[in-house]
Amino acid sequence: MTDQFRNSEYSFFIVQVKTGVEDDETIKAIDDINKYASQIYGRNFYLTGESVLLNDMSRQSQIDMKYVNYLSIGLVALIIAVSFRSLSIPIILVAVIQLAIWLNLSIPYISGKPVYFLTSIFIGAIQLGTTVDYAILLTSRYKENLALLEPVEAMKKTIKDTGQSIFTSALILFGGTLGITLISKIKTTSELTNMIGRGALLSMAIIFFGLPALLLIFEKIIGWTTLGWRRRNKNKGKP
Repeated sequence: MTDQFRNSEYSFFIVQVKTGVEDDETIKAIDDINKYASQIYGRNFYLTGESVLLNDMSRQSQIDMKYVNYLSIGLVALIIAVSFRSLSIPIILVAVIQLAIWLNLSIPYISGKPVYFLTSIFIGAIQLGTTVDYAILLTSRYKENLALLEPVEAMKKTIKDTGQSIFTSALILFGGTLGITLISKIKTTSELTNMIGRGALLSMAIIFFGLPALLLIFEKIIGWTTLGWRRRNKNKGKP
């Protein structure tokens, strides 16, 4: 029996803790075990188990999340910049969607519900990629209307023209994920789809209530930093 736990090269210890797999007490216990083991064995020891692996993955995901966010934001901003031939529009559109993402991620924190660590990585890229189209649609139509109308009137017409399309698209994404959220028994899957659907609604709300104001406030800056950003000719029609 003892041969399974000790030989000439290694000793095997089993440590059991009466806490959850990812509880704060469990993480503290892992850190304490690492600390005490390193004092005795230096670097010549290995610590494994479900909680240990999840803890290692969680810490690594925090590093990965930064790179994933930077890369996804950079690529989306680059595509928007090339599409609109603008320096300012990518900043405004990405900032609007990022605000919706931060609000989405803050809800579990405020409500005290823990989120699986990989969800934070996935939701940032997925919500940005799936809902930035709403902002692009509104901005493109605003650019077209701005050639015929004053900024405020152009924005009113833009919201009227694009509102139904954006609203319908967001509801479709929400409805598609709602079924998985309600039916799936896998916590991670249910959690992720719930946040995707909620993110679609949050992005829609921010785009309707925040993006128009930003486009109007920074209209002059957008005009200076965007090629082909046309303005209505005020003298048109005058003798």
